[in-house]
Amino acid sequence: MESSPLNTLNSANVGTGFRTAFIGLGRMASFLEEEVVDGTYISHAAAIRDEPQFQLTAGADVDEGQRARFRDRWSVSALFESAQEMLRTERPEVVCVCSPTERHMENCLSAIEAGCRAIFCEKPVASRLDEADAVVRACEERNIILAINHTRRWTPNFNTARELLLAGRLGKIQSAVAHYGGGVGNIGTHLFDLLRFLFGEAEAVTALADWNSDGDPDISGYLEFAAGFGCHIVANDTRAHYFFEIDVIGAEGRLRICRNGQALELYGLEPSPSFAYAQELSRQPEFFESRDRTPSLRLAYRELASILNGVGPARPACAGADGIAAMDIACGLMLSARHGRERICLPLNARHEKLPSRQRGNAVSASTH
Repeated sequence: MESSPLNTLNSANVGTGFRTAFIGLGRMASFLEEEVVDGTYISHAAAIRDEPQFQLTAGADVDEGQRARFRDRWSVSALFESAQEMLRTERPEVVCVCSPTERHMENCLSAIEAGCRAIFCEKPVASRLDEADAVVRACEERNIILAINHTRRWTPNFNTARELLLAGRLGKIQSAVAHYGGGVGNIGTHLFDLLRFLFGEAEAVTALADWNSDGDPDISGYLEFAAGFGCHIVANDTRAHYFFEIDVIGAEGRLRICRNGQALELYGLEPSPSFAYAQELSRQPEFFESRDRTPSLRLAYRELASILNGVGPARPACAGADGIAAMDIACGLMLSARHGRERICLPLNARHEKLPSRQRGNAVSASTH
């Protein structure tokens, strides 16, 4: 353990709130906001820094440099090389798991055994489906809250899009097209979770094309939903540009989710200027542009606090089962690509399937044990 009387917590978070500890002190835990221009996405530590419901008390990482950087940035003195030692010593109520994916199951299970009340786990839940199943099952058996950081579930405009769809503004949905890049196991799982959030349960997936990028393939495909329509998934190469958009066509309208959810365009039916017997989709003056700059992860922690206090929803907006379902789609897409673009029913029976890992120099912290 490293400690110093000079490195104390900020006074705003001392002595109040749920005792919160981090396992893994790298990019997602500590310094993501350094990469983001508009403040939309921030690290977990930044998300709870000004939230009085949480008290950042400790952290663990095998990398001494990460521990030093975390200590200096967030004024946390209780830092450990071993996650198990930290959990035994500090007994946190909330554990944020930001370690590399291959350590998620081990670290989540350690937090559960240590008696925490809630776990906020970076996506994906684990490397393999059976490991993710074990984490979710253990949390359910111990009545521990498990939130998965598919951040877009807390983004205001994505919630507005869902409300428009649930209200029937487009009529019966006929089709959708979704664009993503950044790997099926990375940004792909964010997209698949978001599509479930918007459209409900997925029943099957078929790969259509793929190319490899840094070990995590960008795969295009077709995702079928229980609601009776499908979504074409179009993979793009983020080395050219970042592109994350969804276009939804209904019998009575169209919704374009633009600029990674920062803007929504709504289209309605109007008489065709060309054909007397037809109607066309025309862009409406109603336009939704995000003006709430509250980072989505901060909203997620506010929701978690309300659940812990017994005054919020019954479960997080993205719970463990949601994280597993996104993994199922990603693994199904890869399985289809390996088997000649075969149609794969969901959820998968093969629970040993593993997500790929995209190794980025600024995205991977040292393994935490």
